[in-house]
Amino acid sequence: MRPTLTFVTIVFAFLSSIMAQHKSNFIEPQARSVAGKYAYKTHREGKGGFENYLEVENKGNGKLYISFSGTYFYRAGRDETFHEGNGEGDGRLKGNVATAILTEEGGDGKCKVTLTFGNNQVTVKSVNCDLNVSPDGVYKREIKQRLLR
Repeated sequence: MRPTLTFVTIVFAFLSSIMAQHKSNFIEPQARSVAGKYAYKTHREGKGGFENYLEVENKGNGKLYISFSGTYFYRAGRDETFHEGNGEGDGRLKGNVATAILTEEGGDGKCKVTLTFGNNQVTVKSVNCDLNVSPDGVYKREIKQRLLR
């Protein structure tokens, strides 16, 4: 038995009214702003780790500009030393996931990254990365603190 046109119309109207009542729960992910500055900090003095930063700019229509700067600290004998790396490039946002190829300024290094945006954070995973510092990690959005007067 096939549903009648009236039945389908009623179901559609019912679902539309539910979505209208709860439209804040159905916001298109691209409508959220992912633009901002993010930090991934695991460095502990004398123990090594990362201090990485991402800046994401919204270029409209799902296009992003992504800038990465990272420092990897490690022990070399008794001394702590580090590697630095950076890259930048255009990305494409689909839902809450962006993909981009970051290129090292003035060098040959390239890095394909996938950024998954969540609540005030972004998870970065890289493939074939030649930036001297891995951008992988869970970055927290840097929230500006207002000065109290």
